[in-house]
Amino acid sequence: MLPGCDGFDAKGYDESLNIPREGECEADLKARAKAYTAALIRSYERDARDHLARGLAVMKVDYTKPSTSGPVHEKTNCQDVTQKWALPNVAKRLGHAIALLRSRYPKRVARNHVYVIGSSLGGGGILSMFEQWETFTEDQRPNRAVLYFPACKTDLKPWQAKVPTLVLMGSKDNVPVGPSSSPEKVQPLAPECRRQVASAGANVILQEYPETYHAFSVPGPAVQIDARIPLVNYEFVAYRRNDQAAAAAAKATREALK
Repeated sequence: MLPGCDGFDAKGYDESLNIPREGECEADLKARAKAYTAALIRSYERDARDHLARGLAVMKVDYTKPSTSGPVHEKTNCQDVTQKWALPNVAKRLGHAIALLRSRYPKRVARNHVYVIGSSLGGGGILSMFEQWETFTEDQRPNRAVLYFPACKTDLKPWQAKVPTLVLMGSKDNVPVGPSSSPEKVQPLAPECRRQVASAGANVILQEYPETYHAFSVPGPAVQIDARIPLVNYEFVAYRRNDQAAAAAAKATREALK
């Protein structure tokens, strides 16, 4: 399991939400950040429990914490990180994690049953792995991949899906280029994903959900974050929880990982 900008401790989102709105006091700001990050953690834990219940071992590959230098490190959110720098590094850490899993548990982990699930920037890291596939050893390569609303960045070179790959995407997926971006300044991930998947080969399947935004499978927090959701100028991502799409994506994931 490979997360997006937040990491499994969600400190990236704590930082990205650390932008007061007009008339907002510090207590409101902290409550908003805490509610959102808690929702992300619940989402990851729920997915992990589901996989464990079906007999799968789960490794959480959190790239926001191990690095102590460079633009990706603890307490740094992805708005401060260039995608061109981040995606290859995410891919590199993923490869090391897969090799570690195989070496530590050679009898418990089937060599041909190492699957990776990536979301947002984590999904973009898997695409970056495909792009530089030949630089990874056999032990570092997954056997299947599921990508939730991946970061199909325009600076990714053409990639081929090297293993069976399922891409789960909202039809209106777009991400602001920075905090409080105007509607004109968004990264239209949906059309870019469509374009890349079209040339990615027979191994990839794209499942697109209509009228659905980025992070559609992330549970909403206990308190309303922003009445403007899903406007594209929401501070970090233009997203809305979509129960129907989330359920369909979870079912598709279970089928893909059989």
